[in-house]
Amino acid sequence: MYALRLSTLVLVVSGLLLVFFGEILALCTLGRRKKSWFITAGTFNLLGGFFTLVGVCVYITMITHQHKWWPISELGAPPDTVTKFGWSFALIWVGLTFAVIDGGTYIWLSRLYVEDML
Repeated sequence: MYALRLSTLVLVVSGLLLVFFGEILALCTLGRRKKSWFITAGTFNLLGGFFTLVGVCVYITMITHQHKWWPISELGAPPDTVTKFGWSFALIWVGLTFAVIDGGTYIWLSRLYVEDML
């Protein structure tokens, strides 16, 4: 159970950091004008979106199946809880869509790269 919580935290935080550094790198690309930086910024955004999605999916799965790991011998029967993740799951898919569009745009721009483009 602890390993799943830790992996969820690592995936979500690393995904958000990848997206953040991808955007910072994209801003730096405007000044440096390097084709490889476009590709790297796009890759960071794509990976960040997927890492965040996987982290949230692992968290939802962990919480949904929490009754399987409940220590019945120590704490008795698990409480009757209802968990709903409708909006969080929908928002993470919207975030993934924006990350894919953003990352794909940077990679597409690298294909159109010309020295005097900027």
